[in-house]
Amino acid sequence: MITARYKWEIGALRKGFAIHRKTLRVTKLVPIVAIFVMGWGAYEAITAEHSWTEDLPLLFFGALLLFGARPLAFWQFRRAVRRSPSYGSEMTYTFDPEQIVISGEGHHSTFTWKKLYSATVSHEGVLLYTQKILFHWVPATAFASPSDIATVRGYLEQNGVRTRN
Repeated sequence: MITARYKWEIGALRKGFAIHRKTLRVTKLVPIVAIFVMGWGAYEAITAEHSWTEDLPLLFFGALLLFGARPLAFWQFRRAVRRSPSYGSEMTYTFDPEQIVISGEGHHSTFTWKKLYSATVSHEGVLLYTQKILFHWVPATAFASPSDIATVRGYLEQNGVRTRN
């Protein structure tokens, strides 16, 4: 049985959210769309008969999309974490070969490994997806030793959970 404990706050959760964002299609699509919009604006500014300043909104929107999407996502994340009733409470994850038990201030849940949609295991921690985009993050610092993460990875493989690395 493996136990992981950490305080549920922005610093502990930020890396898990960053890893989660890398798996989202929209995260990969936004830069492509932004570059396309900026290219379209630049093309129109160069080839059009009108003043090039009329195409500045396209260039501005593309740059805003390219450079503003990530900070906006992290701002929303921080805001949601701070508003959560679990903010600041200690979370405890208990892993054994049959189930996962999650407990914290005011809640307790138990589910079997078979109920996991997928998981992502990295040296920074473990993302446990209970649905396609709903996840639990357990940072590496919550575990007593690095070998505990390897044990959890073994439980995932043993129970047939789809795992990304």
